[in-house]
Amino acid sequence: MNQIKQIITQTGIELVLTVLLTFVISAPAFAGDNKVYPGSACLPVNQIYAPNLVRVGGKTQANGASIVVRCPIVRDITGGGIPNSFVDVKGDIDINSCTLNTYRENGTLIAKHGDDDRRFTDMDNDIKRFDMRNATQSNQGAYEIECTLRKGAEIVRYSMAEGP
Repeated sequence: MNQIKQIITQTGIELVLTVLLTFVISAPAFAGDNKVYPGSACLPVNQIYAPNLVRVGGKTQANGASIVVRCPIVRDITGGGIPNSFVDVKGDIDINSCTLNTYRENGTLIAKHGDDDRRFTDMDNDIKRFDMRNATQSNQGAYEIECTLRKGAEIVRYSMAEGP
C-alpha cells in the first residue's frame, strides 16, 4: 500500500512540475533591465572609415579624422512609456554630437531626437553624458544612437530605458 501511495505522490509531483514548466517555457521572456551596452558595440556609418575606429576596453575610439558611428539598441519591452536614453562619451565632443534615431518598421527615419530634451552633463573621469529624453516611439520600430566623434573621442557606454 505504501508503494502505491508513493507512486501516486511521485506521479502527482511530476504532473504539477510538467504543467508549471510548460507555462514558464511558453511565456515570452522580457527583461525590463535597461541594459547598458559597451561603446565597442558601435560601428562606423561608412565602412570605409572602419580602420579609423579602434575598440579597446569596451570602448570605441576615433583614431583618425572625425567619424560618424551608430550604436544599435535592443529593447525587450517596446510597449508603453516613452524611452529615455544616454550615451557616455570621453574626449573632444560638443552638445550637438549625438542623437537618438527612431525608425519605422519599414526602416524609414521618424526622428533624430536630441535637441529638445537633451541633457549634457559632466561625469567623472572626463566623461560627458548625453541624456536624451522623451524619444518618439514606433510600433515594431528600431532605435539607435548616432554620434560624430572627433579624433581621440570615444564612446564609453550607452543605454535606453525599457518599458513604462
